[in-house]
Amino acid sequence: MGYGETMEENTGERGAGGKNHVLVLPGEFLGTSEEYFPGEGVYEEGGEIFSSVVGYLEKDEEERVLSVVPANPPVVLRRGDHVLGVVSGLYESMVLVDILMVDGNPRPVAGTPTGAIHISKMDRGYVSDVKKLFRLGDIVRAEVVQTNMSVQLVTHYPHLGVVFARCTRCRTPMVKERGRLRCPNCDNVETRKMADDYGNVRFEKSVFNERHRERRKERRDRGIGPKRGSKNRRDRRWTKKRS
Repeated sequence: MGYGETMEENTGERGAGGKNHVLVLPGEFLGTSEEYFPGEGVYEEGGEIFSSVVGYLEKDEEERVLSVVPANPPVVLRRGDHVLGVVSGLYESMVLVDILMVDGNPRPVAGTPTGAIHISKMDRGYVSDVKKLFRLGDIVRAEVVQTNMSVQLVTHYPHLGVVFARCTRCRTPMVKERGRLRCPNCDNVETRKMADDYGNVRFEKSVFNERHRERRKERRDRGIGPKRGSKNRRDRRWTKKRS
């Protein structure tokens, strides 16, 4: 499909800000490098410019630049957002959470942010041991309180905390029972800083799990992750590969 055909077929598509744009698909021909410079969301190959994302074509005739604005851009974290993520690190005074999505928004989060929950922001009362509130692999809802320099999270409100957890012995999903979590398989009882809707949170598990796998792969590629080859899951530890 040529650029002229795209214009005819798509003229009238409405993009961000109420302006008319041309909706284009990845790999769609937009123009030549003799006429325009490639901008954001495009790539050049063999003297021709193509779209690299699904989005709206923008032509800067003054600067002679072709760009494509994504139709479904990733979410940028903001202060006050409630996010869902997986506990990826436990320390004496803080917990690390791999943020996978903003609660209620299926779009991916920009970048690969990891947020920290300080021990003073985990619960309203005194916390003597973070492992009584969180465990590796727990799915957590937290509130973003800082995004510049580093992402800081809190869970000391009733609606925040663990929304899904597995038994540390047999990995069976835990059920809430009298303020604690009980494993229906082995009867193991554990504690968590639970959100008030623990076990009732709805999210697209396939999307969530896929993003979690991607984050774990990134950690392994950077040399950070649970030791492989451990026969006992409880013996796994998050460690950094020595150089």
